[in-house]
Amino acid sequence: MQFNAVIKLGIFAILLTTLLACGSGENLIHSPSPAEPKFTHAGLDGHIVEQLIPTEKDLLAATDKGLYRLNATGNWDLLTQADWHILDAVVVNDRHLLISVKNRDDAFLIESMDGGQNWMFVEQNFGGTDSAKREPIHRLYYDHTTQKLYGIGYAVLAVSADLGRQWHVLDGQWFGFARGLWTLNLHDGSGDLWYGGQGAIENPVLRHFSQANLTLVEHSQIDEFLQKPSTVRSIRFHPDKPERVYVSGEGGLIQSTDYGATWQALYTNDHYRFYFDFMLDPVDPNILYTAGWDKKFNDPQPLNLEISRDGGQNWLQYTFGNDSFFGGVYSMAWHQIGGQKRLYLGLYKGGVMEVLFQ
Repeated sequence: MQFNAVIKLGIFAILLTTLLACGSGENLIHSPSPAEPKFTHAGLDGHIVEQLIPTEKDLLAATDKGLYRLNATGNWDLLTQADWHILDAVVVNDRHLLISVKNRDDAFLIESMDGGQNWMFVEQNFGGTDSAKREPIHRLYYDHTTQKLYGIGYAVLAVSADLGRQWHVLDGQWFGFARGLWTLNLHDGSGDLWYGGQGAIENPVLRHFSQANLTLVEHSQIDEFLQKPSTVRSIRFHPDKPERVYVSGEGGLIQSTDYGATWQALYTNDHYRFYFDFMLDPVDPNILYTAGWDKKFNDPQPLNLEISRDGGQNWLQYTFGNDSFFGGVYSMAWHQIGGQKRLYLGLYKGGVMEVLFQ
């Protein structure tokens, strides 16, 4: 009897090892784990949540139907007009907010000096002084240390030293011929600006600009892993390993362990699924979160949250909703409530999902 028990235990160990041994492409396990997430729909149903912006006290949601703030009761307060399509927002301080708005065929930079109660249009020149209309600012980044504001558009990276009034081109040109730049992040260690999106021929674009040396690095080698049609949608940095850079986009996730000199597939596929955002766990950066979805903007689909607890070697998938739910994840953010960090997912036409890990 003891001998048979040993055999059964050995067979079980072999099967478990086989399940956990996965490659870099389709390494997805559909089994539950002890820390299975709890999903709760947090409102804004029907909204496209462009960006989730956590502050020290609040969580903001930039949507196609206005800017919202999550209040203490778990409801969303509308801070702007509901017909404003908010592309992004930055928090200068508790009272001073800046938002990038696209409204029909024009674009605006709008600010509030009283926490969102009143708004004023900013006279600004994003798009150049010779243009009859302004270029939409797809993403904003405010550096609290230098008090500089950065923005990206179709094919331009620009900087403003006066909170968006006067803009100066760092790379590219106004109204450039491209599908658009869509992600912008500043590397704390180097001060370099990393940004990306999609080029004119539906190619993925990833660059970083050195403010110290005024030099530009084009990471065109990512085409090997994110083959066109593709786009770069999120750039993250490892908090303890500054040379490690993560990129997500159409086709999956890639990483560099040497600050962009070389790149490797972290979690890619051949089905051109969207991976619009990607997060590292705020306590353990070896835990990674993303959410792939099919290229069906106007069709509903379940939400698929994918988690790796070993730095990206193996992944677990958790599904919420059904074929009538708009579960495509457009943006992600961490926000703390009652001393507990929660993951928030901004959906494409599906509002906001709260994920709590017990």
